[in-house]
Amino acid sequence: MNIAVLSDIHGNSIAFKQVVEYLDTKEIDAFCILGDYSGEFSGVRETLDIIYDLEKKYPLYIIKGNKEDYLFKGLGGHHPEWDEYMTTVGMLRYAYDNMREHDWEYIKGLPETLSVHFDGMEDLLLCHGSPKMVKGKLLKDNPSNKELLGDIAEKYVLCGHTHKYVEFDDCGKHIINPGAVGNPLDKGKHDKISFVILHSVGSEWEAEHIYLQQNIDAIMHDMIAHSLHVIAPYWTACTEAFFRGAELSNGDVLDRAMQITYEETGACNWPAIPEKYWKRAFRELIIGRFPEVYDRMILKQV
Repeated sequence: MNIAVLSDIHGNSIAFKQVVEYLDTKEIDAFCILGDYSGEFSGVRETLDIIYDLEKKYPLYIIKGNKEDYLFKGLGGHHPEWDEYMTTVGMLRYAYDNMREHDWEYIKGLPETLSVHFDGMEDLLLCHGSPKMVKGKLLKDNPSNKELLGDIAEKYVLCGHTHKYVEFDDCGKHIINPGAVGNPLDKGKHDKISFVILHSVGSEWEAEHIYLQQNIDAIMHDMIAHSLHVIAPYWTACTEAFFRGAELSNGDVLDRAMQITYEETGACNWPAIPEKYWKRAFRELIIGRFPEVYDRMILKQV
């Protein structure tokens, strides 16, 4: 038995389609997908359409992530008072605006965790961050794992959220994070697609971790075609910089922009991060530290 395990697509439908096409050449018996279907990329609708097609072809076990929580909390809704904070809220608004009625109904019905049983096999627990919190993190050698895993019945726990592939044992459980389809944070692998195939070995599961090459130029041109560089200027530029080799995530630049906002104004309450402070953070962290990456970018935010 072979089970495909994917997480953190973040609207990167080009990468998602590439993974599905690869897996269609393998003997896959089912898919487990661990949340975060919107985020940094332009293919929100396309991502959900691929999921709907998968349901017609395979048994599909799927849960929601924190990005889905953001949508239902209305963070992408139309708050006129946020209009000037384009980089901070732009991608949330883009995802919100691109959801169709049946998409809302589908995501609303997704659980936060799911126990999956296959006859003769150890059960799998699906979660996005941790079994207790959608934004939690299951990390190797983390003392809090005892609290997070102590009362879990399943032997195998499949999680995402960190965008980093990891596999370890703790508290009598075997934890597998397949990394991210959309934008992996594995060091030196930012330009890759990361996922796992679980293979049955007796009643146990053995993980095969796979990297595929991202088609970065196609992804960036698609983002530009959907005007993401206008909708969320520095967020989109950070995504490209990260893809092309900058060892800093969007979140790192966000943290610096928030710090600058606090230093300049004495307060920083999300999403009130002016574009001028995003610009300073981007120039300092991306252009300043990774000029060779900036030279290769399509989006020349300055």
